[in-house]
Amino acid sequence: MKLLKEKYKNFCIYTYFCGIRLFKRRAFKPFTPKENPVKTKKNKQILIVKADSLGDYVLMRNFWQEIRKTEAYKNAHITLVLSSCTKGFADYLDSGVIDEMVFVPHLLFEKIRWRQEIALRRYLSKIMKNYYDEIWFPSQNVYNFRYINYFIMRHVSAGAVIGSSGDMPLNCHDYFRPYTLVLPVKSVDFEFELNKNFFEKVLKRDIHLNFPEIALPKCPSVQTGYAVISPGAQHAYRCWHEQNFADLIKYLKKEYRLNVFLIGSVSEKLKLQRINALSGNLGDVYAGRPYKEILQIIQNSALYIGNDSGFFHVAAALKTPAVCISSGGAYPRFMKYPPSRLYEIVMNADMRKNAEKQFHSGKEAGYGPINAVSLPAVYAAVDKQLKGNEIYEFKAYAV
Repeated sequence: MKLLKEKYKNFCIYTYFCGIRLFKRRAFKPFTPKENPVKTKKNKQILIVKADSLGDYVLMRNFWQEIRKTEAYKNAHITLVLSSCTKGFADYLDSGVIDEMVFVPHLLFEKIRWRQEIALRRYLSKIMKNYYDEIWFPSQNVYNFRYINYFIMRHVSAGAVIGSSGDMPLNCHDYFRPYTLVLPVKSVDFEFELNKNFFEKVLKRDIHLNFPEIALPKCPSVQTGYAVISPGAQHAYRCWHEQNFADLIKYLKKEYRLNVFLIGSVSEKLKLQRINALSGNLGDVYAGRPYKEILQIIQNSALYIGNDSGFFHVAAALKTPAVCISSGGAYPRFMKYPPSRLYEIVMNADMRKNAEKQFHSGKEAGYGPINAVSLPAVYAAVDKQLKGNEIYEFKAYAV
């Protein structure tokens, strides 16, 4: 069946239900640059597509400012297509850098194809009416290759479509056929470095960034002397057991006299309340708070602890001491940060070895059982971050 799908994947396929055509799968043809139908816009129009998770957004957002620092693009009108799960962060952090942002539902890509088509026409109707000088698809790879990319290529008028080879070989003609330019990137592990390499090639200059950063003004009036725990993640198999987090709250309270804030979305409120109840209600539940407040809570905390999720990347970018509990699937692509005293990745040794092996063989690393990460291992990581840490000494006691 797999060979059959591979052979006929570029043929047009019509699907009917009670005589009504539901969708048509099109053969992807080479992209043809289009003339600008509207000559009144003087500034260059750039469309950047990055409709991925919060962690992907954090690992790329610093490069928006690098676009503005480039002479050829400093006056360009920049439009971003982002996932709706990043909306609060993007509105707060990047509204002064980006001219326009369009958001699509993050879970849209788990729907069947014809429903994606209908939804994308609704959410992207505005950009479908516009002309763009260039469309950029940064850090293209097999892990985030989305149907949305081809949809935009088919329905949005543009002079050029620029993509990145990412971790796909350049002989993947079916993937790269619609692009006018495919930029080969360096063979690096870390997603931030892949993004950096793409933007250096597009902007034709060196970029002196080695680490994602979120710069926020200091809020000395905000409460200090607490830890933040984010027990949620996009998928359940990436979530450490609730009882483990409850025991961790007790440990932080007993050993370090730290209050604990449990943060998450509105949909995770019941999960946070269960964990707090298991701990004897030693923590405080902060579910569905405004993103500006969540950023300040993480920034002013003595320590952040969570699963392999977007909030860990936020904590790392804020330079908050952090402990990440990982089951291996996102390592090394998203977890192989440069060595730093500010964070600790806690992972079972076998899972780490397997993830490295699969990644370098060109396969998507599978997630291992996250509960193989033991409580003592997380306690040791917490001790390493807090004991003798000047940041902890200041934040925990400067109340």
